[in-house]
Amino acid sequence: NCLGIRAFADMHACTELLNQANTYAEQHFSEVVSGEEFLNLGIDQVCGLIASDMLTISSEEKVFEAAIAWVKHDKEPRQEHVARLMEHVRLPLLTREYLVQRVEEESLVKNNNACKDYLIEAMKYHLLPADQRALMKTTRTRLRTPASVPKVL
Repeated sequence: NCLGIRAFADMHACTELLNQANTYAEQHFSEVVSGEEFLNLGIDQVCGLIASDMLTISSEEKVFEAAIAWVKHDKEPRQEHVARLMEHVRLPLLTREYLVQRVEEESLVKNNNACKDYLIEAMKYHLLPADQRALMKTTRTRLRTPASVPKVL
């Protein structure tokens, strides 16, 4: 529902309503992506949502699974967007086990060179000692900081 409201607000230039709908979608990401409305979004809307630093998620796995589910919902025309989606999934923040057992085995990732590059980046991140990981700064290594969670200095 909030995605429909967001589209309505965007269409009618209701800035405050649009901001509230975006915030709701970010704070309730897991529920939002499990609905039909998410699967019917366009590529720009999906990228905009999954790129957000403000997503409230238990794990980056939710973002990966949402992106894959969106592509598979209408695979033929959408598979060309896999690399664009994976650019916004923070693969280095996934566990090594998940990277090897799920991401590397996903055919949409396996058959795409740009996606393989993102996977290599994530695996390199995990090979680094913890103190050196902080030196590897990309948008995909940055932690998400939801509005409801205060930043730790």
